[in-house]
Amino acid sequence: MTLTSHTIATLRPLAVLALTAAVAPGCASYAGGTGGGGGGYITVGGAPDSFCNPDVHNQGCSIATKVQCDPATKKWQAIGDCAAGQICRGKSDPTDPQKVKQLAECVVPGGATDAGGADTGGTTTDTGVTDTGVTDTGVTDTGITDTGATGPLCGDGKCEAGESNATCPQDCKQANLCGNGACDAGEQTSCPKDCPTGPVCGNGTCESGESTNTCPQDCAPKDVCGDLKCSGAESSTSCGFDCSKVAAQLGGCLGSKCSAQLSACQKDTSCVTEVGKSLNCAESCPQLDSACLSQCSSNLSNLPAGFNLVVCAGNQGCVPQGPVCGDGKCESGETASSCAKDCGGGGNCGDGKCSKGETWNSCAKDCGGTGTFGPKACWDTGCVKETSACKAHHVCAGQMGCLKNDLDGNTCVTKHGWTQAELDSMGKLYEDLASCAYKACADPNGAKCSQPGKDGAKNRCGQFDNSWPCNCDDDCANFGDCCSDYNATCKSP
Repeated sequence: MTLTSHTIATLRPLAVLALTAAVAPGCASYAGGTGGGGGGYITVGGAPDSFCNPDVHNQGCSIATKVQCDPATKKWQAIGDCAAGQICRGKSDPTDPQKVKQLAECVVPGGATDAGGADTGGTTTDTGVTDTGVTDTGVTDTGITDTGATGPLCGDGKCEAGESNATCPQDCKQANLCGNGACDAGEQTSCPKDCPTGPVCGNGTCESGESTNTCPQDCAPKDVCGDLKCSGAESSTSCGFDCSKVAAQLGGCLGSKCSAQLSACQKDTSCVTEVGKSLNCAESCPQLDSACLSQCSSNLSNLPAGFNLVVCAGNQGCVPQGPVCGDGKCESGETASSCAKDCGGGGNCGDGKCSKGETWNSCAKDCGGTGTFGPKACWDTGCVKETSACKAHHVCAGQMGCLKNDLDGNTCVTKHGWTQAELDSMGKLYEDLASCAYKACADPNGAKCSQPGKDGAKNRCGQFDNSWPCNCDDDCANFGDCCSDYNATCKSP
């Protein structure tokens, strides 16, 4: 990538992604990548030798150790430790048609792939069959002689088409009589007493032709906990499954992506109750933090129907995931006060380096926090949310300080001594701010691309300057700050 005067001078996002161009030896390089939010998985597992359920468990995690559920002992067995600096997490097992079981993987916090850890990659199943040496022919003497006929066989214990109580009483018992309360074969049209054709009041189903007046026991409104509809006298206390705030977000997704698991849980009263408790608990999770959600679901480990439903919801993205405190990324919704692990909480103000724990407001000496935040006041007034997020992150704030002091990207990284992990932790904070600010500050009619440019150029095509009300460089369209005559002057053949 070629660093143009536009990108280096202003630290536009493309320049931020190329800060490695000339970093001095011993300084970390910045390979790019903006980071991302926490995954949608709810990792399972347990300490080695603790209980597991092979029907729903394959692999899982015990802190930084990958474990596997042994079908023979029904206990977790260690299969490999993650390397130093890695964590263990679960991911969906692509071979599981129920989308419940997981595979364990070791990852570097921040999204790196599994770099190690011994994993057997499968499970050996002992069939437990002992060869006795006895040959079983499987033939049972029924006393029936095979005559070679292809029609119904009287005496085989099956009342088949063409047989009746009169022609074969041993197969067609007298129980198949009208009036016995059962709609037997052949009675559908001949025995309305056993096979009624209209709605049946009292069968629990409000059928066509019934109403609350004619059959209140079938058609009266009922509060059914577990139908994902918070109705009547239901509340989050009496039915968290239907009435918790998290349930309102899950309803449609569960019905479309986890219908089998949802149906199984709805048929089990204990499942509906326990899942409701988990959903109520999840309301207290800050930004729906993954670790908190996993803890709220711990009561379902021995309840397969509930466990399957919650895992499917996580794997299918039904649970909106917020930032994960401790993953090394200062994401939207996290601050130095809410997550010091990711957004700082220390620093040494006055050493000339905007370090982790320092912000634009807390250490002006190091982060350049004087006057307006951006090069123009419109950065502050037109992008309040983006400005506030950038000020709270030491790398983003330090870059803005460099911008105000006319330091290019490489010099800025060297000055502050930021590591690659710190650069990665900034994510898209600066990119979001810059994208917003250039649009907010642009005045397309404030200048012309046809005006004389810098360094004696006959026009401003291909040039950028922070002090100009609009620009004519190749990136102006991406940032929304092109002058009104940009296409006519700089793009016309």
